[in-house]
Amino acid sequence: MDSCRIRPAEPGDIEDVLAINSEAPLSALPESWLRDPLLCADAHRLILVAERAEGIIEAFCLAALVLDEASLLLIAVRPGARGKGLGRQLLLALLDGFGPAGIHRCLLEVRESNMAALALYQSCGFARDGRRRGYYPPEAGGKREDAVLMSWTRKVEDHGCA
Repeated sequence: MDSCRIRPAEPGDIEDVLAINSEAPLSALPESWLRDPLLCADAHRLILVAERAEGIIEAFCLAALVLDEASLLLIAVRPGARGKGLGRQLLLALLDGFGPAGIHRCLLEVRESNMAALALYQSCGFARDGRRRGYYPPEAGGKREDAVLMSWTRKVEDHGCA
C-alpha cells in the first residue's frame, strides 16, 4: 500500500468518512455526528484522515476535546487497508496534536473483544482504568458486551507511544 498522509479532515472528505464509518458496524458513530456542517471547523472536535497520494481516504479518527482532556470516539479503517498500521499512524498523529492544543489526557472505551485495538492502545501508553458492564449492544444474537475503559496521560518527555 502507498504511504498515507495524515491531515485534518476537510468538508469534502465527509462522504469518504461516512463510507468508512458504515464499514465499521460494531463501532460506527451516528451519521448525524459526521454530517454536522461544523465538524471540520469545531474547536472542540478533532477529526484526522489518512489519505493516499491519489487522494483516497483510507481511515479517520475523531476525538472530542473538553478543556485539557480528549475523548477518542473512533478510529476506523477501510476493510482493505486494515492491518497496515494506519490506525497507529492516526493515533500517533492525534496524540502529537494534543500538545499544542493543551490536551494532557485522553480517554476511550473499547469492546473487550477488540484485541487489536486493546493491543494498539496499550502499546501507545494507554492504561486500563475500568469496565462498563453491558455497554455495547449485542452482535447478531449475542449478549451485550463490556467496554474496557482506558486513559492516556501526556508524559513530559514524549507522548508515551512505542
